[in-house]
Amino acid sequence: MPDPQACGDAASRLAAALAADGLSPHGAVLAPSADGRGLEFRAAWGPAAAELLQNLVRVPLQSIAGRALKRKQGVFINNAQTSREHFHITDRLTGVGTRRLFALPIRIGRVGGRETLVLELMQPRRDIELSRVLDVVLQHGFRPVGWGPDSLSGTGTRSASRYSA
Repeated sequence: MPDPQACGDAASRLAAALAADGLSPHGAVLAPSADGRGLEFRAAWGPAAAELLQNLVRVPLQSIAGRALKRKQGVFINNAQTSREHFHITDRLTGVGTRRLFALPIRIGRVGGRETLVLELMQPRRDIELSRVLDVVLQHGFRPVGWGPDSLSGTGTRSASRYSA
């Protein structure tokens, strides 16, 4: 298993790059908790990122991010407010009612890396090109799990039908 601090540093760099790119006004990188019973924030960006990181919030595996992690497949939700899997506590902490959400599994390093993380893009731009997200993910030493070049085929959110809903 990768060193959590090193993985956290890499996740923070990825979050900073995604924030700078303007693909999504806020989001997070989550990792399985040490006991494997939930997900913890490794990095976040947006108006209340510090709240998410400082409150040691544990996201349940029954969440949208948990589904992406367990199935090792990207998940797109067009209206998270109507999803029973949406973890509404993050909305309360951030003050933002999440609508559109991508939960995308990623791994750090080369093939064979063991720890799968979940990249969440909350309120992504409507014209988001997931191929651009993929470029940023790859540039920062991560690789997609269950999404990527084969599933994107150069399309933006119109490819959302390829993700579980």
